[in-house]
Amino acid sequence: PFLKSLRMRFPQAKLSLLCRISGGSKNSGYASIDQASVKTLLLDQGYIDELIPVAVPWLVDVSPWKKYNPVSLNWPKFVWRLTRLRRRNFDLSFPSGRSDIRYNLVLWLTGAKRRVGFGYAGAGFLLTDVTVPDITRPHQTEVCLQLLEHLGIPAIRHGQFLKLSSEDKAFSTNFLKGHNIAVDD
Repeated sequence: PFLKSLRMRFPQAKLSLLCRISGGSKNSGYASIDQASVKTLLLDQGYIDELIPVAVPWLVDVSPWKKYNPVSLNWPKFVWRLTRLRRRNFDLSFPSGRSDIRYNLVLWLTGAKRRVGFGYAGAGFLLTDVTVPDITRPHQTEVCLQLLEHLGIPAIRHGQFLKLSSEDKAFSTNFLKGHNIAVDD
């Protein structure tokens, strides 16, 4: 819903999505992401124009000491990669919607002109637009949509979000038939 709403508001904009490089640990709470599949899905849907992979130090599968040690090589590489993005002159950026000061730091390091997010734990100084979360809508989708609403961008919450190819439709029809599932089930 977030990406669809953003694309509807800015149909001609180049939308880039910064994502962590796959390889999350089973202990990190983050599943490993198949970047090629995600990239293909989001590009095919027309929601993004580019996927920018970044190794995020606090999500790597190492000891806590190595994750948060500012003199480990993970942090300088991370900061260098993000500051190189400053050359791209992004107009507008949003964090993942998570309540974490580190995501506001990521936005600030990229140098985007407008950085819209939540000012958790005093992290509002890293943003240009601080949004106050509506805790009556705590679902992650709603949290992200609140960032758009802060800017007056209509949030699309209902309807079809994925376009299916004729091959996908034929496959699903045959799959359901093959498993004795009726079309109206």
